[in-house]
Amino acid sequence: MRGKYPVDFLCRLMGVNRSGYYKWRQRKGTLNRYEQNRNILTALLGGLPTATYSQNVGIVATNKVVNRNVFALTGAFLLLSGIIPKFSAVLTTIPQCVLGGATAAVFSTIAMTGMKLIAAEGLTARNTTIVGLSAALGVGISQAAEALAQFPEAVTTIFGKSPVVVATLMAVLLNLVLPREEKSEK
Repeated sequence: MRGKYPVDFLCRLMGVNRSGYYKWRQRKGTLNRYEQNRNILTALLGGLPTATYSQNVGIVATNKVVNRNVFALTGAFLLLSGIIPKFSAVLTTIPQCVLGGATAAVFSTIAMTGMKLIAAEGLTARNTTIVGLSAALGVGISQAAEALAQFPEAVTTIFGKSPVVVATLMAVLLNLVLPREEKSEK
């Protein structure tokens, strides 16, 4: 059973305790208005709207920390590295092999979280077709971008540069086209 918010579902999926995590989310409707107004103001000032990134899910799944204070401290480090050049110079001394290992660990966790989500929905013929074809087409287009050479440049730029775009569009299309399976009631 999924919770009221996506955070509940993700915390349950990853085995993370949700206590103390965004207590202000409990007030009905406050979060949506707050986020909407913040995104509108940010866009008017020329910034990007807020979004969640899959790296965060991988990091939370790895270390099981969902405390806002930890995220605020991490944001302060990032802010300092953007403002103070000496601080960012210290961060550049981290060896590439350490960054590569951390990146591999985070993205493998993200991949496994995605597989857990797929398995939680059940590995039916429809679901495996959607996931399999989407992944295969996304990887195939990225590996053979010259397959789009006959199309206009705009199509090549949109679909040939990022396998995520192709895989997502294929998954959405297949989800709409393929018939849903009838659930048998016991």
